[in-house]
Amino acid sequence: MQILLPSGHDLYENARVTLQSLRGVKLSVYTDNQGRFQFQSLAAGNYEVIIEPNNDLYEVTSAKVEVFPGLPH
Repeated sequence: MQILLPSGHDLYENARVTLQSLRGVKLSVYTDNQGRFQFQSLAAGNYEVIIEPNNDLYEVTSAKVEVFPGLPH
């Protein structure tokens, strides 16, 4: 997956990405310098993705996502 700015440009810094399940389980990873990130071995289900940039230029944002069995994560 990749984080893009509203302009469609790459995020040229690292950001923390947290994945939270409805049961409260949290996993966190950091993006690379192009905003790419990946979570490994996710179970199918509903999650909230929370993106926290490393500086004050961007707001913390979140989105609800659904992972389906048998599809790449």
